[in-house]
Formats: sequence, structure tokens, C-alpha cells
Amino acid sequence: MALDRSGWELHRRRPGGILQKGEFALLRFLDSVAGEPVTSKDFASYYGIAQKRAGDLGKQLEEKGLVDRRVILGGSSLLILSLTGDGRSMLAYDPLLLLANALATEYGSRVLRQSGALLLQLLNAFVGAGIRQRANEKRQGVAGDRVVAEGEGDQLNTGLGWKISGDKVASQSRNVALLIAEATEDVYNFGATGGMSRNEWSALRYYFRTERDEPTVATFADDQQVNRRIASEATFALESKELLNRLPSQSRKDALVAKLTDSGVKKLEDDPLRIVIKTLGTAFSEPDLKVITSISESAGRAYMEVTT
Repeated sequence: MALDRSGWELHRRRPGGILQKGEFALLRFLDSVAGEPVTSKDFASYYGIAQKRAGDLGKQLEEKGLVDRRVILGGSSLLILSLTGDGRSMLAYDPLLLLANALATEYGSRVLRQSGALLLQLLNAFVGAGIRQRANEKRQGVAGDRVVAEGEGDQLNTGLGWKISGDKVASQSRNVALLIAEATEDVYNFGATGGMSRNEWSALRYYFRTERDEPTVATFADDQQVNRRIASEATFALESKELLNRLPSQSRKDALVAKLTDSGVKKLEDDPLRIVIKTLGTAFSEPDLKVITSISESAGRAYMEVTT
């Protein structure tokens, strides 16, 4: 999938630096409710995040000149958020917008429509499986039946804080981009369950499945392309929980080889990824899974190309 990286490269070089994912989400949200008085509490409630986190994002964007925060006095004082001109311009560099444009280029209306409907079905399946637990999970349909709607007006709001045009392919590609982001984030957040961090689960899977004769922290970091410090911390955490042992290597001096204990192997039965896989297998037919896999892989490659 080909992406136009020119906007992203300009974003990378801007004085304020690269924006975080949450900062783009707030810009998107403020754009979708333009003209309405909204606060960081409204944003926190809408996205199901902590109010302090929402307040911090507002402050960060104000410091970067992208958001105005003004106090309105009345029965109770309110700190109202709104986009500045620079903030509105920054929306052109939203990674999800670049992803949506790439989707629109690669896929036609029919595939996008089908993919959007399937992704929405996936999010609803996640609710039933307990994977989707954020505060906004019960907002009807996330993007609702608007995912498959055609000919909507110019002010269509996806329900995820992204005002989009009435152009059919553009509307559907942006909906699909948002739904992919939502589903990915749900799985990512769900990864930290069972008293284990996401990195610990990743390490546990690696040491169980690797074909290396002598897996170590270094091979984990290299094979999984993660920071060596992260690999070390995750491995040490598993060792402290008696889920693996590290033993001297028979072929390399000073190297310690990681090997799962019986408890570590048994712990894999609680792997949250198993629940995700089971949910996918239960919710979809094989042809549907092929459609989701195709568009998700293509979108994933494009998104990684932009953001890394």
C-alpha cells in the first residue's frame, strides 16, 4: 500500500515535535464538535480515558499552540477547549488520515464497505468476550451503521471524533482506518491481563515458541525487534515469578539461556491472545477472516511505514 509521506515528513520536522496518538485524538475530537463548548472531561468521557490524562493532553496541545483553553464563568467555572488555526492545520498530518488515504487508493467502495461492517462486528464480538472494556464500549456501534451508509452529508461524524466528507470512498476509508485503530488498541490493552504486562506475555510466548536452541535476552530483543532493556525487564519479571529459569549456556561464555518452567508452560493457557483468537474464530467465517486479514495486514504495513 503506497502512502504519501510528504505531510508526515513536514510533521516530523515541525518545531513542536511529533504529536502523540492521544494528542491527535483530542484534535480530531475538537474538530468533530466544532462550535460546541466542550471540556477535557467531555473528551475523557467520550473516549473512556482518565480525566487527568485528558487534562494533560489539553495542556500539552495548548503549549504547542494547537488548542485554546479559556475559562467561562457561570454557575460553575468551565475550562473550554477549542482548536486554534494551527491545530486545525495539524489534522492534515494525522497518521490515521494518511492510512485512510492509502486505504482509499488501494481498495474500492465495496471492499471498504464490507471491511467496515466486519470490523464493527469484531468490536461488538470483543465486547461479548470481555476484551473491549473501555468506557465508550457501549456507545452504540462505535461508528454505528454509518460504516455501511452511503451518500451521507458533509458533516458526518463517525462517533469516534472525526468529521468526514460525504464522498463515499473517503468516508468508508476513514471509518475503516478508525475501526482498525480501535480494534488494535483493544487487543493491545487487553494484553495486560492475568497479572502480567504485555511485554511479559510477549516474552513468555517467545521463549516457548522460539526454534533457537539457546534463547537469551539478546535473542529475544533481536528476534522480536524490541529494546534490550525491555527484553531484560520482561525476562527478569518472568524469572521472579518462577515462570522461567536462566541457566548457563553450554556454547557461549557468560550467556544465560532462558527456559520455561512447568508453571510457565501452564501459564500460557491463560494467554489473553488465546481469547482474541477464539473470539475471531467464533465470530467470523473463513471468507470473512480472509477479508479482515487482508485489509488489516495492508493497513498495518502502511501505518508502520508512516509512524516508525
